[in-house]
Amino acid sequence: MLYFLVRSGRTSDWVRSESHTSRVTGGWIADDDNTQPNRWMKINDTVLRKLVNVWPVARLATTSEIGIPHVVPIVFVVEATVLYSPIDGKLKRGTPLKRLSNVVENSRVSLLLDDYLDDWQRLWWVRLDGKAKVYVPDAIKASDIEKQLLQKYPQYEDRTLLPHDIQYLRIAWHQGAAWAQSGDPEDMIQRAIKLLGKGRRGGSSQGG
Repeated sequence: MLYFLVRSGRTSDWVRSESHTSRVTGGWIADDDNTQPNRWMKINDTVLRKLVNVWPVARLATTSEIGIPHVVPIVFVVEATVLYSPIDGKLKRGTPLKRLSNVVENSRVSLLLDDYLDDWQRLWWVRLDGKAKVYVPDAIKASDIEKQLLQKYPQYEDRTLLPHDIQYLRIAWHQGAAWAQSGDPEDMIQRAIKLLGKGRRGGSSQGG
């Protein structure tokens, strides 16, 4: 269960996981079990799981060893609390890719899932923080991931976009935060998922 504090339509710097309360201090997470925020809110595990399974794009934030940030949209599939993002055949810029060189230098990453609408009362986001690594699965695991990708993204039926020997980013997330302008992110996320299923959601740029 993810817990977070919302005050007057904005998120504070407090994040709670199942086991402890943490405070963001200078960009790092510091434990502070004595903190008692005024108003905790939560996302049901089932809603969070459904979101990461169906949402088509996330923004991946990485940093280099010396702290230079890099953000890029990605596609992904999920298994429990691990996400797999393919380094696929879509047009890329730079060799090696900055996201890959960054996670080799600094494995700490953040993923942002969000939606933008003209009605700002329906705005929401979920951020997942974790560690990433460059991953080359064995043949059995690669086949499982490919099946998930094909089910989620029919574009991969063009096999030039999904060669059999590609690399992945393997992202294991361990904590997160969320926000909604309405103060009820769970409701906003469930509405967004329904609209996505009906094909009535506004377009978001697909990941690279």
